[in-house]
Amino acid sequence: MPAPLTVLSRIAVGVPFAVLGSNLVRNPDPLVPVVERSGLPIPIDTRTAVLLNGATMVGGGLAIASGAAPRAGALAIAAMLVPTTIAGHPFWAKDGEPQRTISRNEFTKNVALAGGLLAVAGARGSRRARRRAAASAAPLA
Repeated sequence: MPAPLTVLSRIAVGVPFAVLGSNLVRNPDPLVPVVERSGLPIPIDTRTAVLLNGATMVGGGLAIASGAAPRAGALAIAAMLVPTTIAGHPFWAKDGEPQRTISRNEFTKNVALAGGLLAVAGARGSRRARRRAAASAAPLA
């Protein structure tokens, strides 16, 4: 059984992605023009890409929060955050300091989220689980 802090951190990381992704799946249309204006080469229909982005957030968020597949969920969302951040927060292309600052802050926030997701993906099991695994892998005398 994972430590309470591990469970709490997975819920704190996973649930917001599941909720935001669910909102995106239910209403992708406002984001379609943002992605189209980004100029990112997307090999599929833009609306479909936005829907897949939302579905990744839902599936990954639930996988993290439930503890069913936290590493896979975290890696999927982290990978999805790269094009999302570039398309959604291109601070380098913004005119005027207020817009550039807001976009840079959102970009930086997404980088921090990706770091947290990578920490979830890289987390090892509990000490007890590692000891059990080591004991079962030990050669028999």
